[in-house]
Amino acid sequence: MRAAKCPECGASVRVSSAADVGDEITCPSCGEELEVVDAEPLTLGYLGDYDESEDDDFDDDDDDEEEDEDWDDLEDEEDDSF
Repeated sequence: MRAAKCPECGASVRVSSAADVGDEITCPSCGEELEVVDAEPLTLGYLGDYDESEDDDFDDDDDDEEEDEDWDDLEDEEDDSF
């Protein structure tokens, strides 16, 4: 058994030696759902936490679609002027 600190309440959470990144753990002190985010050193994070840069990439894709739609509208307007 190893132990890591709960990011919510600071309690020491015992984790199986076989635990690997992505394994889900519940803090026995506060009940927070956690996951192993790093194996060495053993680090716990909030379950479902994700890297914000992934969210930025998603937003960029939406912007591209909107720009494409605007471009299509502009082309339609140009066709009407002939």
